[in-house]
Amino acid sequence: MKRQLNVVIISLSLALLMTQFQNCAGPSNYTPGSADTVHLIDGNASLQFAIPEAHLSEQASAVQLGGLCDQSHNGQSFNWAVTVSNSVFATGSGTCDNGQFSVDLSTAQNLICGVSYQVGVTASWGTAQMNVDKLCEPLASSSLPNSTTSYGQPQTCQMEYRLSSDGSDQGLCQAVCFQNEIMSSQEDLPLDDCESLIVQVSGL
Repeated sequence: MKRQLNVVIISLSLALLMTQFQNCAGPSNYTPGSADTVHLIDGNASLQFAIPEAHLSEQASAVQLGGLCDQSHNGQSFNWAVTVSNSVFATGSGTCDNGQFSVDLSTAQNLICGVSYQVGVTASWGTAQMNVDKLCEPLASSSLPNSTTSYGQPQTCQMEYRLSSDGSDQGLCQAVCFQNEIMSSQEDLPLDDCESLIVQVSGL
C-alpha cells in the first residue's frame, strides 16, 4: 500500500511539472534571473529553445527569443547567429543565466516578411536551433479587446483579413494574438466575421 501511494505521488508530481510548459505563448514567458522557476530540458540536451518556431508581428522591431540551458553551465557564454539560405543575417553572444538564455533579436525590423530564418545557438557544451518568420501585413485589420494568457501576461489581439495562402481570391479571416510581438494564438474564422474589413478593402 505504501509503495502504491509513493507511485501515485511521483506520478502527480511529474504531471504538475509537465504542465508548466503547456503554454502556447512561447518565449515571452522567459524571465531573466528567475530563481524560482522549474525547468525541464528534454533528453540530454544542454541547450533548448522554449518553442521550435516563432511567428513575429509585421511591426516587430526587437524580440527576445528565450530558452533553457543546463544550470551546470551557469555563467558560461554562447554565440548565436541568424541565417537565411545559408547566409548570415545577424550574430551575437549571451550567457547561460540561472538555467535560462536569451537571444536579443534587435534586428527584427529588418526581417523580410514571409521568409523563414534559422536562429542557432552554439556553445562548447551544446547547440539549439529554431525557425523565425515575420508575418506580412494583412489587407485590413481591426483591434480586438485585449485578453490575458493563463499566466496572466497581457497580449494584443486583432482581426485580420489577408490573402489566402493557396493563391485563391477567397481570402482568409483570422483572429490573431501576440505577446511581446510573437504570435501566441491564431484562429481561422468564417469570412462573414471579416465583412467590415472586406468592405474596407473593396473600397480602396
